Amino acid sequence: GAWMDGDKVVIHTGTTLIIDSQETGLGERETNYIYELGQNLDIDVSNPLTGKEASALSQILTTMNWEGANDGALLAGWLAIAPLCGVLPWRPHIWITGGTGTGKSWTFDNIVRKMIDNISIAVQGNSSEAGIRQKLRKDALNCLFDEAEGETEYRQQQMQNVMGLMRSSSASNGAQLLKGSASGQAKGSYVRGCFAFASIVPQMEHGSDFRRITLFELKRMKSQAAFLALDRKRIETITDEFAKRFQARMILNMANILRSIEICTNAVANASKNRALGDQLGGMIAGYWHITKDEVIPVEEAETMAVEFVADQMSKSTGQRESDEQRCLQHLLSAEVKVDGEYFGTLTVGELVD
Repeated sequence: GAWMDGDKVVIHTGTTLIIDSQETGLGERETNYIYELGQNLDIDVSNPLTGKEASALSQILTTMNWEGANDGALLAGWLAIAPLCGVLPWRPHIWITGGTGTGKSWTFDNIVRKMIDNISIAVQGNSSEAGIRQKLRKDALNCLFDEAEGETEYRQQQMQNVMGLMRSSSASNGAQLLKGSASGQAKGSYVRGCFAFASIVPQMEHGSDFRRITLFELKRMKSQAAFLALDRKRIETITDEFAKRFQARMILNMANILRSIEICTNAVANASKNRALGDQLGGMIAGYWHITKDEVIPVEEAETMAVEFVADQMSKSTGQRESDEQRCLQHLLSAEVKVDGEYFGTLTVGELVD
């Protein structure tokens, strides 16, 4: 994955290193760290996409019927920065949701996984936190978690453990995750990947989850013909070669992307008066900008985009603006109570208060 080595960003493909846009063998250049031989991530930077070619991904995602006006753009931006997850100052996580027939699984399998499968681990609903942690080990790879439902109490607890792992991976300088072992020696690890979840019902419970996860809710396409046209474009565009060349474009422009992330983060924080939202959206907005642009985003452009994207996020009822105490009160007011007296039946606490 991607790592900071002194003042340079290094992409470790498993068998080679990409430093300053140049690919070299392991140990051929002087580095501060030792990079171990591992499974090849199949990264090739020899033929990157142009901005015009890369814009096809944004066009497909923004054509889909999202709850938020800019959800497609943010998802495209997230896919743009995913190859750099190991060096991001803040790793934003996403959750794609939607009812049956909205295209949630289609999007997750045919676009998200297709674009970053080689730099991610893909897991299914029954996967545990320990399994994911041991699979990632010390690699800076993303985690794609499909069918992240919580149908039973046991599965809900499993998901909350996974969410804890996700929370620990958000900050670039986060604390080490320590686990006990049978030998009596603690085993420490750093998780440095972005998480992408997909399910009908999002499993976000804590306020810290809402600050770390951007929710993308899909709605049904307006017609079957519109979906079939979109699917044809997807098949023609998002090929294995397109995904590899898209990653190459982002990897070769890492230095500018990191500078743009800092600018966009500050712009969103100023527009929303919320530093956490700035961290969460800044990287995705910068990624979206660099899909078509090579140069660092101008401050004025970042401020304009920030106002638009913040307004869209605030208009969505995802719970991100509610404090923990507000959500607690809503939970209490929605509890049902049996009433046996002048009125016989079931009412919520909120109705009784009224």
